[in-house]
Amino acid sequence: MRGLTLLAAGALVMLLGGLLLSGAVTTAGHGIPQSDLETDYMQAIIVAIVLGLGIALWPVGREDKRALANIWIVKIYVTLAFMLFYDYRYGLDAYSYFDLPRHFEFGPDQFEIGNGTNNMFCLVWLAYRILPESYHALKVVCAMVGLVGLYLLYRAAVLFLRRGCSQARSSGRPFWGRIPSHSSESRCSYMALWPRFG
Repeated sequence: MRGLTLLAAGALVMLLGGLLLSGAVTTAGHGIPQSDLETDYMQAIIVAIVLGLGIALWPVGREDKRALANIWIVKIYVTLAFMLFYDYRYGLDAYSYFDLPRHFEFGPDQFEIGNGTNNMFCLVWLAYRILPESYHALKVVCAMVGLVGLYLLYRAAVLFLRRGCSQARSSGRPFWGRIPSHSSESRCSYMALWPRFG
């Protein structure tokens, strides 16, 4: 499995390098308000590698780290390769989120519940205090935020289902016969998700 991950990572680096060297990044990014798209894209590759290597430092189990690294590789394929075609075809709001914080002051004091657009400008402005002003690197950072959020949701579901299973087994609820499964684990998962009435 590790060899397959390294192979996919190597193929990804070659693909991204090929896109950069072929001029596809500049062509696809014709609408991005950035004067030097090659440097912008190279910065994104570096940020993706650093964030990907950082997964090894996460306080999670080895199996989760391996799965997260594999998911990260797929997310980078989508973010830095597939999305080039999307950038080429459509004008995006993301261009504003990228560009306005480079020219105007936004700060933490401007955060306001219910004002998502301005909050996004503030977050991007804060990101530019530690990251390069790179459209593609910003997409990579957003991809990592999404991965962290998805992983936290997954861990919460695992914890809930384990607790839900023990509670379901000890409660002795009488509707086990209505659950259309032969596996005790499936019944347990189903029981943990079943709404409790009464």
